[in-house]
Amino acid sequence: MDMNQIVGKRVSDFLEDKGWTQVKLANKIGVSRQIMNNIIQGKKNITVAEVKSIAEVLEVDVEDLTKTFTKEKEPETITAFMGEVSTDKAKKGIKKVEKIMDMIVFYKQTNDSFEDMMS
Repeated sequence: MDMNQIVGKRVSDFLEDKGWTQVKLANKIGVSRQIMNNIIQGKKNITVAEVKSIAEVLEVDVEDLTKTFTKEKEPETITAFMGEVSTDKAKKGIKKVEKIMDMIVFYKQTNDSFEDMMS
């Protein structure tokens, strides 16, 4: 799967989560319905500016639109612990906690690597 297809699939998933149509997103970012359809189908060479604009409108990080798919989706640690949440506020809170956890893991790995280099 190339990057255009990954972004298209991710956009499609976020649209479904929000209950939005392609037309609604197209209107919000100022492109035609046809261009939005091509983005979602992975047929358009999407620009960085378009990815940033889509991420902004969907209220997600650019990384959320560009990260590759794994063979088997593992549940996020916090979500698995707490279960699924339904409110937007709770979802945003979980995303923040996940980012903090990622930062902690990154710090630990960096620190471990530094200690290995120094020994």
